[in-house]
Amino acid sequence: MRTGRALQVLLHATIISLGLVECAVAHVKRNRRVETVAGAYGLTGMVDGVPPDSRLSSPMAICRGRTADEILVGTASGLRTYSRSSGELGTLFTSSVKVVGGSTGGSAYGNPRSCVHRGIDNSSVIYFVDGQKDVKYYKNNEVLSKDTVANASLTAMTIFGGSLYMTDQINKALVTCKLSADGAPHDCLSKKKLNDTCGFNTFTGITSTAKGIFIAGQGSTTPGNICWIGLDDTTVTKLGQGEYVDVSSTSSGDLYAVSKTQIFHLEPAGSAPQLKTVAGVKGTPCLPTPDGEDIRFCELNKILAIADHELYVTSERSHLLRAVILPPVRVQAVFSGRPVPVGYPEGDTLDWIVENLVKDVNEALQTTESLIDPSTVYVDPDTWTTRFVALVQQSDFDDAATERALGEGNYTYITAALDEYYNETDQAVYMDSVMVPYCSEAALDAIRRRIAEEARRVLDFPLIYADMPVELEGSGVENVTMVKLLMPASFNNETVSELLEAADLTGFAHSAIKEMRGGETRVSVVLPNPPFNFSGVTPDVDQDIRWYVHGNVMKQLDICEKLNAKGAAPAPEPVEDGNESGGGVVYTGEFCQSSITNRTETQNLKPPYDQKNTYEIFLPNKYDFNASWCVDIVDWRELNDWLSNVTAGSHIEDASWCGQGCIIALAVVGALLTTGLVVVAVVLTSKRRRLAAVVAPPRPKFVSATEDEED
Repeated sequence: MRTGRALQVLLHATIISLGLVECAVAHVKRNRRVETVAGAYGLTGMVDGVPPDSRLSSPMAICRGRTADEILVGTASGLRTYSRSSGELGTLFTSSVKVVGGSTGGSAYGNPRSCVHRGIDNSSVIYFVDGQKDVKYYKNNEVLSKDTVANASLTAMTIFGGSLYMTDQINKALVTCKLSADGAPHDCLSKKKLNDTCGFNTFTGITSTAKGIFIAGQGSTTPGNICWIGLDDTTVTKLGQGEYVDVSSTSSGDLYAVSKTQIFHLEPAGSAPQLKTVAGVKGTPCLPTPDGEDIRFCELNKILAIADHELYVTSERSHLLRAVILPPVRVQAVFSGRPVPVGYPEGDTLDWIVENLVKDVNEALQTTESLIDPSTVYVDPDTWTTRFVALVQQSDFDDAATERALGEGNYTYITAALDEYYNETDQAVYMDSVMVPYCSEAALDAIRRRIAEEARRVLDFPLIYADMPVELEGSGVENVTMVKLLMPASFNNETVSELLEAADLTGFAHSAIKEMRGGETRVSVVLPNPPFNFSGVTPDVDQDIRWYVHGNVMKQLDICEKLNAKGAAPAPEPVEDGNESGGGVVYTGEFCQSSITNRTETQNLKPPYDQKNTYEIFLPNKYDFNASWCVDIVDWRELNDWLSNVTAGSHIEDASWCGQGCIIALAVVGALLTTGLVVVAVVLTSKRRRLAAVVAPPRPKFVSATEDEED
């Protein structure tokens, strides 16, 4: 999936033109422009490469190649290849290649005058003629030959209805050959006299569409015309006088003709076709002509029509291959799935990103020729969305509908490609689901960003991302949340695994969630030992107590909230905002659910040298009263009594809490007391274990790697 060149069949021609239309407030359509894509004016040679270094010698044939990206150019030196995406000129074979079979078997061929491509299963055959009586074809890395008719001089060719159609200059005829399943020509015959039918004595071009066969030629009194032979093979129409030297058609059937200095679009309609000048100026002198929107040509002889926005012409005299481009409209687009790996170490990532985005854009717009400008693909650092510029051909563009269609696209190709790519690594961070605020999309996003920031720091790579937190489901795995890290495929190695394990991202994630909670939404329950002795508590019962504490705290806050309306609870203390989550990620929203940490033990190293068992409870919102004061007056004596008499298999029941009368009495006293509380404790360093290796107990019995092994 990630190894092929992106299918940017029009991209090179559009990128090299500086006239790409930018999508701004209004979309502006620009004029056609011409670019020299191979060769140099007046210079011959056989040099591969890109302009201005590439060289052609007398190009006399042009046709589609073996792939959608390839164009073939027949020259005096050989059959050359041109890549539409890279702009590079290459060589398929030289004129010294030996021909197999036919009357010219064993000898070199002459200059190709016309060529045509035919796909066969997963391969292709290239046919060409060079003024001799045999048709030559390139297949399986060799040039083969098949004689057609006696004394023929074949000058132009096309494929129509599964057969080859060729013009015979000597016999003034149309020669046909059937094609076998493997592409070999057979049963060749002279089908129709053209000097009487079309009035031509010179034949220079031929093409075919669903409407029939079109032949460009000249007569003794006509400088250039196009002869249309209909589907019934008998109706012949001349498409008006002109100076046409070649004719070509697109896959959709659009017909284009070329004179020595101009390109035309033809719409066959009887003997008076609709004629439109596409590019060029009549009577242009044969001098070097610059690239750009002021399009002028010199001694054109062949045309290849890919689409209305992409036409190629050759000049035998000037030794040039030039592209006539109608610049596309640039439309800003956004993909909201996983961030694409732009800037990753693997060298081919941008290729397959663009390849799949091109498929998605064409599917969304129901087009075939829309493209992506690779230089515009990037991940927005603030939103993690992928932004890019779609290049939409002017004929396909609709001001409102195009942008809407791009925004509503499914983007299935790039989504599947990203899933496959990111599955090549298996690094994730596991957390206690109780602490994860699933009811707040903004909070979840802030958590994953904070984790990604820390992973970037640990691995010293700035382009690591993370999926949104998801709660794992499956047998024996409950109350565990996973955040998958998105990183380069090359990071799938032991070094990365060891670095992440040593960093304890699980503990980091829990700490980050705590930091994101503001001070007004965080309260603590501290149970000193003595008297609260947890030494006889099993892990399962420890989790039951955790939820017992959480439930009683929330019940107590409910009572305080009701009494606050009567003025019976003290006002909240001013606290410093704790929503800065570090790493450049700030969360300013609210959490919509309460949660509680596992119990932590800390040892006071000063008298009275007691232990403290601490729970942190995170509240769903801010209260209009002092929440810490409210929680501090919870009566935990029943919990202490239960801990003093704990037996195997016993479970804690809901304990009583300070009722309304108790709260009113304590509120009077509390108003006279200083509400600040300083707790000095030294937290022992915990041994860390990566949570990936921890099998979490059934909900709500998650055991965090930051808390499971205290010294």
